[in-house]
Amino acid sequence: MTRCLLFALMTGLAAVAGCGEKVVPKAPVRGTVTLDKKPLPEGQILFVTPGKSPETLPITNGTFEGTVDVGDRRVQIMAYKTAKGVTMEGDTATAEASKANYLPGRYSTESQLKAQVPEGGATDLKFDLTSNP
Repeated sequence: MTRCLLFALMTGLAAVAGCGEKVVPKAPVRGTVTLDKKPLPEGQILFVTPGKSPETLPITNGTFEGTVDVGDRRVQIMAYKTAKGVTMEGDTATAEASKANYLPGRYSTESQLKAQVPEGGATDLKFDLTSNP
């Protein structure tokens, strides 16, 4: 009886162990982002995989570097400027300034930009953005 119980327990543990989330390997990425042929002063680049939180890397002086999941990735690029705060009607408090993305939606929320991140990494990614369509 003990052997049967032990066998059942081991079989059950083996089955559960195989049901875990698949671990996606990570790889280094590095690249440049320009806006109207000038390095993007600062911002963020997001590597998006449906169903997962995006992996966000900072952009400084037109360059970014970090480690992200391997695979075909959708890319979003954001750059912010200070925007005037909004005061609600009847509110007497002074509205705090906020940040607003100044890049066109085609590079951020509606982005169709792509990056292929192979297991060895991608160290030559280039995103040349323009202000006008």
